[in-house]
Amino acid sequence: MLLLLVQRQSISATGHTGTFDILTASGTMGTLGTHGITLNGEALGSRQSATLSGAAGALTLTTSSTNPNLTWTGGTNGNWNTTATGNWASGEVFNADDFVLFDGTGANQSITVGDGYGVQVAGMRITGGNYTFSNGAIHGVAPTTGTQTRTGKLEVTGGSATFNNAIDFVNGIDVSSGAAIELGNGGSFGSAIVNAGTVRFNRTENYTLTSNIAGGNVIKTNTGKLTLNAATMSGTFTQELGTVELAASRTWTGDYTQTAGTLTGSGTVTGDANLSGTVTPGLTHQIAELPLF
Repeated sequence: MLLLLVQRQSISATGHTGTFDILTASGTMGTLGTHGITLNGEALGSRQSATLSGAAGALTLTTSSTNPNLTWTGGTNGNWNTTATGNWASGEVFNADDFVLFDGTGANQSITVGDGYGVQVAGMRITGGNYTFSNGAIHGVAPTTGTQTRTGKLEVTGGSATFNNAIDFVNGIDVSSGAAIELGNGGSFGSAIVNAGTVRFNRTENYTLTSNIAGGNVIKTNTGKLTLNAATMSGTFTQELGTVELAASRTWTGDYTQTAGTLTGSGTVTGDANLSGTVTPGLTHQIAELPLF
C-alpha cells in the first residue's frame, strides 16, 4: 500500500474535546490496528479518552473529556486550584466544572482557593468536618451536559464551613439541620440561602446582606456591623455582639433576640423581640414602625 503524505498536524489536545485530522494522504488508509495513545508523552488520565480512525484519506484523532465527582483529601496541602496534585481522591487534579465533595475525612481542612477568578464547580457538597475557605472565589454553575453531578448549588448537610472568600451558586445555598456555615472577614454570599441549620456572621468588617435567607438560626457575632438589606429574610435571629441595621422597608420575619450590641434602622421585625442591648432607630418618628417593644 502506497501512502503519500500531504499534511501533518501537531495537536495539543489537553483540555479539548473534538475531532482532529492528524494527517491527510492520497490513497487508502487501510485498517488501523490497536494503538496506544499518549497525551504529552503520558498515558491518558481517567477523565480523558481518545480514538484513532482512518477513512477517506485521513488519520483522525477524536478526543473527549469528562468532569468527574471529586472528593477532597488534602493529602499534599490545602491548595485548591487547577494545578495542585495529591489533594483529591484517585490522584485527580481539579478542573473547572467538576463536582466537589468535602466529607470531613481528609487532611488540611483549611483550604486556600486559587487566585484571580477562583474556581468554578458544577456543585459543592459538605457532609462533615470543619472547613475554612479563603482567598479566591467559589463559583457554582449548572452545566447542561456532563457525567458529573450538576446541582449548581452549595449543599452543607453536615459539619461546618467558614467562608472568608466570596461564594456564589446559581441554584443557591442549602444548609441542613445540624449543619452550619459562617461568613468571616473577606467573605460574601452571592446566592439565596435556604437554612434549616445555622448561618453565622462572624466579622470585624462591616457587611451588607443582599441575598435572600429563609429559615433556621441566624447568629450575628463579633464587632463588625451587619446591614440586613435583602428582599426576603426569615428565621430566628440572635444578635450577640456588634451592630445590626435593619434597612428601611425591609422585614425580618421571625423572632429577634439581642443579648448585646446595637440594633438600628427603620425596618420591621414580625416575631417576638427580646432586646437586652441598645436600640437606636435612625429617626425618632420611626420607632413606632419598628415593632420591637
